[in-house]
Amino acid sequence: MATEAEVFVTSSAPTSTAIASASANSGYSSLPIVDLSPLLASESIESSIKACGEQIWAALSTHGFMYVSGHGVPLLQLDSILETTARFFDADMTVKRTCDAKNSSLYRGYNGLDGKHSCNTKEGKGPDKKESFTVGTERLKGDDRDSSPMHGANQWPSEDDLPGWERSVKEYWDTMHKVSKLIMRGMAIGLGANEDFFLTRNDDNVSQLVMIRYPPISNAENNGRCGEHTDCGFLTILHQDQPGLEVWSQAEKKFICADPIPGTFVVNVGDMCSRWTNNRFKSTLHRVNASRNTASLRHSIPFFINCNWNCLVDPQELAEKSEGHVDNSSDFAKPVKAGPYMLQKLGLMWLETASSEQ
Repeated sequence: MATEAEVFVTSSAPTSTAIASASANSGYSSLPIVDLSPLLASESIESSIKACGEQIWAALSTHGFMYVSGHGVPLLQLDSILETTARFFDADMTVKRTCDAKNSSLYRGYNGLDGKHSCNTKEGKGPDKKESFTVGTERLKGDDRDSSPMHGANQWPSEDDLPGWERSVKEYWDTMHKVSKLIMRGMAIGLGANEDFFLTRNDDNVSQLVMIRYPPISNAENNGRCGEHTDCGFLTILHQDQPGLEVWSQAEKKFICADPIPGTFVVNVGDMCSRWTNNRFKSTLHRVNASRNTASLRHSIPFFINCNWNCLVDPQELAEKSEGHVDNSSDFAKPVKAGPYMLQKLGLMWLETASSEQ
């Protein structure tokens, strides 16, 4: 019988040669591409797995970002989820408003151009110019595990309005969990920890998937798409269809392009991961620069891995189980619970009026 990993591998994934060729013609800049196939194959030799972990270490300790190939997701599914995303945003507003995020206590569902979601929390910066649709971790019927404030029901358009849409998104959600396990295993190997260190702390994680549409804009200077920010969670896996993403390079002292490369995801660590690893893995500023692509629609699908609700993010514990050390005088050395940490951080991502805070 085939293993899960063997089932996940498909012949339609692009070759490393094709990806390298595509990257040479994109805004790839200096972000590395890490081939995850040694972690995916059931018969990889130990040296190949270790080398993959070392490449992940090098990428995330230097940039906090990387492209990943060899993840086993077929190009057909990558194209399909972009089409699924566009199909929702192309729908009539009456259909989109049936899933209005304002109806959800976790703000899941549709958030329109008139919404308040913002990547940039600096004073004077307004909402991002985008539409989005958010889904998160649910507690399904028959699942007796403890719930949390970040478990809750998702909203879905009706099957009559968008046939097959919910099924397509759920299939992609499951696929992203498989990809995240490959990456987390490689991260642990790169750090010198047990390879299941992050996996055991993400077997019931409170993830989020956000489908985003950035509309064409007429004035790039005054209508930014997504301001400079770091992600607040543990790990982000991004699929995108158009240029615009830029990542701060500490070495080059400037923002560098992270344009789409066919068959790859862009992966970055968030603030929680940086804290956990004592900044061995970097949580890096990034933005969506409207001036690079003003005339086109841009679709972006980040998958945010936020760890189990009760997971203890303890830098000292990780340091003891890997090849690191912790500055105990730092506030970031103190252990925190992942769930409450995320709730606090996510609260900063929503623009609230003074009256609503009182």
